[in-house]
Amino acid sequence: MNHSQQRTLQRLLALRQRQERRLRQQLGQLRREQQQQEQQLENGRRRHQQLCQQLQQLAQWCGILTPREADEQKVLRQAVYQAERQAKKQLNAWVAQGRQQVSAIERQQARLRRNQREQEKLRMLTEDESNRY
Repeated sequence: MNHSQQRTLQRLLALRQRQERRLRQQLGQLRREQQQQEQQLENGRRRHQQLCQQLQQLAQWCGILTPREADEQKVLRQAVYQAERQAKKQLNAWVAQGRQQVSAIERQQARLRRNQREQEKLRMLTEDESNRY
């Protein structure tokens, strides 16, 4: 291998190293986003649980209310039920988003490993050529 080819290998290695830095930064960003999503999901679960408890409490009052109070409570119960359904829908969306995030992280890790293997090949080629001189 001539000097020009040697320089080309070194440039390719430098490109792969820059790509690795970029891949690692992106992976870090994906992990931060995953942590935020997990926190969001946990908050959503707490909210959903609170709404379910509120519905349970409202149901306990049913038998001891006056007709007017029962009508008011029915409206309130319907509003809480709608909020609970919306919270459940949001939780399902966040769970799906979390799965996508895990897949994105796994793909990024695979790209990083592939890049590292390519770097190692380039290093070996460069070292082999250096040893020949």
